[in-house]
Amino acid sequence: MRRALQTKQFTSQLVDAIVRCVVFALLAFNVGSVTAQQGLAPAVQAEILREKIIAQAKSNDADAILVSLDQYHKLAHDFNLAFPTPLYWIEAKAAHEAGDATRALSALQEYLNHSDTSADQHKEALALYSQYQQDAAGATGLQIEARRRALIARSSEALDDLRAHSIH
Repeated sequence: MRRALQTKQFTSQLVDAIVRCVVFALLAFNVGSVTAQQGLAPAVQAEILREKIIAQAKSNDADAILVSLDQYHKLAHDFNLAFPTPLYWIEAKAAHEAGDATRALSALQEYLNHSDTSADQHKEALALYSQYQQDAAGATGLQIEARRRALIARSSEALDDLRAHSIH
């Protein structure tokens, strides 16, 4: 049983390390592309990035969309640029597709708060809202349960170590 738990933890740590490496590589690649645009005015950089996000959305590349949107959020924040409402819609859909329920709900809320109520996507967003809420609540519950289980596993291991090294 303990061996299976150790194998499971090792596998989990390995997957986590691989994901971190991939995210780092993606960020490093994208930081380089932003650096190449440093000579441009922030509004022009935002326009280029917006077009890139739209192209990524057309090719259904959710992970790339989210990385580009992170860059756009930073650019908008750093230079006090308005965040285009349609990008919230793209972000909500991409985050949902990527399995990030919390981000999907947050972006959908921003979209609903900023979009024109007569827009077709606004009506679709309203229809998706309760589903995204449930997904985010479920994701939060799963995260809490995973943390609880990890804490229990670590506690059990610590107790085993104490018992093994205790002086009688």
